[in-house]
Amino acid sequence: SAENKDEVMEAAQLIKKEWLFTRHQIKKLTGLLIHKRVREIIAKADILEERLDEILSDLEADEVDTTEIDALVDAFSEKIAEAKDEYELAQEKWLEVAEIKSSHSDVTPEDLKEADLLLKEARDHVKAAHAALREAHAILKKIARLVKDKGAHVTEPDRPDYTPGED
Repeated sequence: SAENKDEVMEAAQLIKKEWLFTRHQIKKLTGLLIHKRVREIIAKADILEERLDEILSDLEADEVDTTEIDALVDAFSEKIAEAKDEYELAQEKWLEVAEIKSSHSDVTPEDLKEADLLLKEARDHVKAAHAALREAHAILKKIARLVKDKGAHVTEPDRPDYTPGED
């Protein structure tokens, strides 16, 4: 019976190790999906910043007062820069996670704990980037309202739309 007890304990430890590894992999993959989505939004925001500069130039050419819009565009750019900074910090954490042993056979519980802490830090930076992007979106809505209120004619850009995953 002691032999059966040892077998059960061994099986339980194996199951626990498998569960910890699987849970880690799920967290890692979920985080990567969110990370990729934030990267795509930041890329679109970069294009949008360029477009806002073009709109400002068009408004100035039409001799429209752009003082208020300029300030909002600057605030928008600051929020995008903040999101980029947070994204870069998250990227560094993801690279650290990738350096931790990811082979199923040689991973230890300590490795998984360390990876989980790094994933949490990466997730926190992604959340901060997302918050900055939400604030940038609110500013963008104000810009759009002001441009519309000015009655300015805005032409469509001469370049193709951004397609996620091209970078």
